[in-house]
Amino acid sequence: MFRFMVLLFVITSMEPNCWMPTSHTAYSEPEYRDVPANYPTSIEGRVYEETSLRPVEGAILALYPPAQGNTGTSAISNSNGDYYFDGLGNGNYMIVANHSAYLAETVTVQTYGDSTVNLDIYMTPSGL
Repeated sequence: MFRFMVLLFVITSMEPNCWMPTSHTAYSEPEYRDVPANYPTSIEGRVYEETSLRPVEGAILALYPPAQGNTGTSAISNSNGDYYFDGLGNGNYMIVANHSAYLAETVTVQTYGDSTVNLDIYMTPSGL
């Protein structure tokens, strides 16, 4: 009984809210969310043949949704398989890669901040 009384005395003699959760200021989003939606970002990479890992030249890559201010955004891979999209805002994008000798490939990517996302795309030959 004595222990209970001591515990009760200790609890009642504490300052209010010292043992209870206190209110906190409102939660604020992480800093990267404060970057304006139109902050310039880009996506770059290479297009490869999935089985041999050789670069695919002439692949047509369409970006959805299109870059701001454009009705359509596309790129064509060069002899090294390189492609590049720039002037993009923050967000989620889908890239559809097409080539007559390969099956179409669709990939998604998220961009944010002042950054360049490196995204390689692997295409399957249509004869397989």
